[in-house]
Amino acid sequence: MSKSLYLTPDIEGIGGVLKRRHEDFYVEEVPLYEPVGEGGHTYVTVEKRGISTFEMVHRLGDYFGVSASAIGYAGLKDTRAVTRQRVSIEGVTVDRALDVSLPAIRIMDAAYHTNKLRLGHLAGNRFVIRVRHPRKDALERATEILGIIADRGGPNFFGMQRFSGRGNGHLIGRAMMLGDYDEALAYYIGRPKSNERPDVFEARTAYDDGDFDRARRLFPLPKFRNERRVLGGLLRGLSSEHAFGQVAPRMRRLLSSAYQSLLYNRVLARRMPDIGVLMDGDIAQKHRGGACFLVDSAETEQPRADDFEISPSGPLFGSKMLRPAGVPREIEDEIVRAEGVDPAQMPKVFHLMSGLRRPMRIPVMEPDIHQEEDRSIVVSFRLPSGSYATVILDEIMKRHSLRLFEPGEEPEPDTAGEVDEPDAESDS
Repeated sequence: MSKSLYLTPDIEGIGGVLKRRHEDFYVEEVPLYEPVGEGGHTYVTVEKRGISTFEMVHRLGDYFGVSASAIGYAGLKDTRAVTRQRVSIEGVTVDRALDVSLPAIRIMDAAYHTNKLRLGHLAGNRFVIRVRHPRKDALERATEILGIIADRGGPNFFGMQRFSGRGNGHLIGRAMMLGDYDEALAYYIGRPKSNERPDVFEARTAYDDGDFDRARRLFPLPKFRNERRVLGGLLRGLSSEHAFGQVAPRMRRLLSSAYQSLLYNRVLARRMPDIGVLMDGDIAQKHRGGACFLVDSAETEQPRADDFEISPSGPLFGSKMLRPAGVPREIEDEIVRAEGVDPAQMPKVFHLMSGLRRPMRIPVMEPDIHQEEDRSIVVSFRLPSGSYATVILDEIMKRHSLRLFEPGEEPEPDTAGEVDEPDAESDS
């Protein structure tokens, strides 16, 4: 992550280590509403430890004998963490839900409600994060950085978690957008990385060698269900596109949106560190309610931005996305052209998604920080849904962890390993 991408490039980071233990990264979902006590869906507060949201959903589905589609959730949560979030389960009683006994999963409470939980049905997330082994004078510097972020807002980058466990979700998404499903499958199932576990490395190698049956047998369950489904489809003679359709819809949406997210990150990087400064032609976004409008006069609207009522927004490209004018439009068009896409064809390329605008900065609420006897720094704050705590921690630690993956660049082995899921995913 380039130094210029920080809000505080002149303040040395505290260094240190994140997520040495699961309990070093604690996330608690802030619900958007409470269950009413009746209805066909049971809302369950789940504490999970060291597993992904997808794995939690599959374990609960297997336990209750229901399909994954019967289970709803408002956002994805980190894997290497202790997290609390709500899920809805259709057709399961409260008593049965409270009686769950599963590894890495604890049920905190349960109540009936009338509708299924959907992505985005949350107000935000609270984080308590421990940074172990920081540099000297860490508390003073971390306090200063956190104060600046709380005052000016945090950069609303998508964290590396957005780009899938191998760090290549954007490449799969790009291939999907361009209709090249042979390439999408090559990235999704083949092209092994040197740091992958041996059986997975062999499975991917077998795919690259055209031995789909051996690849299918080698991919271990339950984690590689989707890969095995795809390979089963190929063995039945399905086309690349239809075989890729065997991937669970939630995962396909996550992969296709990874490409959106990367392009947004590149646009935001061009606006750093002045993410609260409007330009003529910007699409400004209201922090309350999310409504967007074209800025005719930045000078007129800037006082509202100074009061954190509105912020400049960046693109999650799609067929119906509101486009800016002037210099902001030129920046977005330049990013698209670098991908080999004519900006005028953007709605056609991104036809799978309607598109959204995303504020370039976020409020960092309830900030707090202290140092413990072992010199660890403990940082806590609350973020809106869809935002990444790891981006805030990178600002404090200066880990240089965010990658923009410029056109033609592929993930290196050290960035292609196990990566957490999003801290609070809005699934645009």
